[in-house]
Amino acid sequence: MHIKQIQCKGSTIKVVFDDGSTKKHHYRQPSKADNAKPAIEHLMTLEEPPTLAEFVKCWEQWHRDPELDPDSHKQYDFALDHKILPKLGECRIDHITADVILRFAEAMRKDRLWESTVVNTIRILSAVLGVAKSWFYISKNPMYDISIGSVGKRRNKPPKPKGPGPYDENEADDSDVDSAA
Repeated sequence: MHIKQIQCKGSTIKVVFDDGSTKKHHYRQPSKADNAKPAIEHLMTLEEPPTLAEFVKCWEQWHRDPELDPDSHKQYDFALDHKILPKLGECRIDHITADVILRFAEAMRKDRLWESTVVNTIRILSAVLGVAKSWFYISKNPMYDISIGSVGKRRNKPPKPKGPGPYDENEADDSDVDSAA
């Protein structure tokens, strides 16, 4: 199903698909709708859904919030350039599923990244996919099938006890030893 027409009225974008069906997305601010329209028009020119890397280029051009804290921009750039796009950039955006995201999170854990880094990276990916949904390139954000907690739970071994551990069932108890022997 391809986008046939885009209508922007105030803070709402209405998209008409080639089969006649329509979808609407309401933005909180009219400027977000104004920015989304050229992005959607650009993505309409593609023969098939874009890769994540292609989509991120549009997202950076038309969706980035100029009022966002510069440190947040740096965090987004670093996560996209060093973590997300090297692993998922060539994947078509409509092929990114909850399973793909869970495997990506697990791969970051195997690389021994801090859990907060894993969670923040997944949140940034979720934000990008949320825009892809609002621009009608995916029917739902696959993160809706995953709670951040399930992605974010650390799978640590229990801490080693300090000092002597509990006795093994086969070990003798000192009270059984006759001190007179």
